[in-house]
Amino acid sequence: MKKLLHLLILFFAFTMAKAQTADDKAKAYYQEAQKAFENKNYKQTIDYCKQVTDLLKTSNARIELLRIKSYYELGEYDKVKASIKDFTNLQASAELKNEALEYLVKIEKAEKAAEEKRLAEQRRLEQERIAKEQKLAEEKLKKEEAEARKSTLPKKYEEMVYRLASEYPKTKLTTGEFITHATKKWGELKWFRAKNNANEYQPITEKVVKKIIKQGWSSFEGHSTIGASRLRFITLDNASVDRIKEYMVCTPIGKKRDLTAKDYCDILKISPQLWEDFTTGEIPLIKTVTREVGRGWGWKRKVYAITYTSHEGKKFDMGIHVFPSENGSDTNFYEKDVYIHENTL
Repeated sequence: MKKLLHLLILFFAFTMAKAQTADDKAKAYYQEAQKAFENKNYKQTIDYCKQVTDLLKTSNARIELLRIKSYYELGEYDKVKASIKDFTNLQASAELKNEALEYLVKIEKAEKAAEEKRLAEQRRLEQERIAKEQKLAEEKLKKEEAEARKSTLPKKYEEMVYRLASEYPKTKLTTGEFITHATKKWGELKWFRAKNNANEYQPITEKVVKKIIKQGWSSFEGHSTIGASRLRFITLDNASVDRIKEYMVCTPIGKKRDLTAKDYCDILKISPQLWEDFTTGEIPLIKTVTREVGRGWGWKRKVYAITYTSHEGKKFDMGIHVFPSENGSDTNFYEKDVYIHENTL
């Protein structure tokens, strides 16, 4: 009997010692959990809390509260709710209960904010999608419109050329015939020449016409009204051959400046869109080329060339002075210059 009592005493002492050791370890892990939480190492906090409950074979209000707070900081709201449910089944002071239940309100606010953020992001993505679709639709429409315009450009170009050909006097006329047409279009002309270091202006008479034919070219003076075109010079095929080869028309613009797309549109009487269509693309209908103008004067001009040949072989060839001449002069302009190199349409 004494021996059995002795064994019971030893077993109880061993059990108490083991329990005391587990409690000490649990207390140590709980303290580590608190430190980890203070250092914002929330996952480590949760691991330490698990060590505590594994040692104690149970949980308590303080451990669950620490778990609640850690899950909340990690944004794991479902686990917060589960821990709060576990917390309500434990003995806890009113202070701990209030602190734990505050997290229900915090979760509700956080979830509401998260939902609002999700909806806002959803709206943003939807707006981006709509904007992208609108942009693609607009780009498609522009492309289709450009393709449609492109398909009609040759016809519109031809229409422009025939209109211009009808507005400008023909070449290959005799000097007298040409001057008659030019006077009707641009007003009275005066023959201009430099004589004895002075400029001489004479009305156009039969005698003057003969002189022009003999020398093979002529300059003219006329009105200088801003915006009104006038004939500047003509050249013939050859001296003493009475046939107009080409001529130049100028339009004063007032102050000295570079020409713009609007100036070219005004000369051709077309829209800015047509000007862009005619001068762009892989093979533009209106190209820039360098040409020599004037009979043997060595004038080289870079021009926008408007050229066309009909099925009958009739031609229209116009050049609009666009850039400074190659010798460096004419860096900007007082006038718009148009060269009619051929007009037999």
